[in-house]
This record gives sequence, structure tokens and C-alpha cells, in this order.
Amino acid sequence: MTRQVTTSTPLDHARRDVRSRVLQRHGQFCEYHRLRVDRQRQAYLSDSSGDDTYTSWWNRALLSGTGYSSDARNFDRTWAGASTGNDTATFYDTTGNDIFAAWPTHAVMYGNGYFNDTAGFESTVGISSGGADQAYLNDSAGDDTYTSWWNRAVLSGSGYSTEARNFVRTWAGASTGNDTATFYDTAGNDNFMAWPTHAVLMGAGYFNDTAGFDRTLAVASTGNDTATSMTRLARILMRPGRRTR
Repeated sequence: MTRQVTTSTPLDHARRDVRSRVLQRHGQFCEYHRLRVDRQRQAYLSDSSGDDTYTSWWNRALLSGTGYSSDARNFDRTWAGASTGNDTATFYDTTGNDIFAAWPTHAVMYGNGYFNDTAGFESTVGISSGGADQAYLNDSAGDDTYTSWWNRAVLSGSGYSTEARNFVRTWAGASTGNDTATFYDTAGNDNFMAWPTHAVLMGAGYFNDTAGFDRTLAVASTGNDTATSMTRLARILMRPGRRTR
């Protein structure tokens, strides 16, 4: 009998680690809110069969389409579901520290005293106005494309687009498929660092982070920009006879 041996590459291990960490983080987060849900005021908004638009703030959620408008105000937790049509969702934060997390079929924005949740929207956008806000973008099982600027990060694929604007820190994770990431810098001094399974572009006031992408590209414009291959640096530091401090 012939035994079939399956080999795993470092990228495969990184992708499994990324997926595990994302699911663990989301699972712990959902469990925390499940324990609190009985004491919260909740609102559930459902869309029409046409094109619908969802907009949320910390104290309000609005879902509207042809011939209708549903408005929920001052609820602790809101949920909006999209079915058919070309549906879009936009989340606005508070002046404090907020989190935006998005998947191809699901997106949330939450912070102190509020939790806005959506499912099924083709396009989702999270907008930060201030505070130490963070955005987490998660890919699909297919081929996905990530593009980032100092004030914006977009992850898109078949049937979906997720976008984070003006966040101090963004993270995007790739799992399966042929995924690519492109970083654009600022007019100032920026620093790009890359590992085989991880890449970061950072500068004044922003930090764009990725993990698990098959191909990454960083584009520099003006300023005194630096790029470092951490794999090559590690090989240099590990050369026999080389001393490091």
C-alpha cells in the first residue's frame, strides 16, 4: 500500500496560525458579549430584496431602502441583516477607542457602551474619527486583494469589499487562495519590513500590518523611506563567527 505524504510550507503554517488567532479572538469576544446580552437593549433591522444602505453611530443605527427607513436609537446592541440586492454598510466610531472587525459576510464596530453588528452586506466601511482605533480585516477562501495607504486599508475579493478609514492601526489576514497585498507610503519618512509570512508599512500616525499573503509589494514616493527584508537580516545575524550586541 502506498502512503501519501502531505507537506506544509511556512506560509501554510502561518495561515493556519492567523486563522486560529482570528477565530480565537472572535470566539472570546462573542462569548463575552453573549454573557452580557441578557442585560442589554437590542435592536434587529432587516433589509428589503432591493438595494439597501446601513449607517451606524455609537447611539444610532439606520437601515433604509426604496420606500422604507428603519431607525434604532440608544440601544446597547444593534444587528442589521442584508439579503439580496447590492447592500452597503458604513460604521462611525466614537471619540474614544473603538474596534472595527470585518469578514466577507460579517462586520462589527464596537466600543465603550455600544456594539453594532451586520451580516450579508456586499460592501462595509469603518470610519475612525479619533482615539486609538484599530481595524481587523479578514479575507475569504478565494483570491483576495489588499491595498493600503496611510489613512485607508481595503481588502476585497469575490462578492465583497471591506474598508477601514483613518485608523491608527490596521491588520489584514489572508488564509487560502492566491492573495496579494500592496502598500503605499506617505510623503514623509516610512519604514517597510517584510518576512516570508508577514509584512508591515509604518510611518507617522499609522501602522498597516498584514499576515499570510502570498505576495506583498510596497511602493515608496517621497521622503527618506527604508525597506528591510527581515529574512535576509536574520541570515546575516546567524552567520558563523558574527557577533551581535
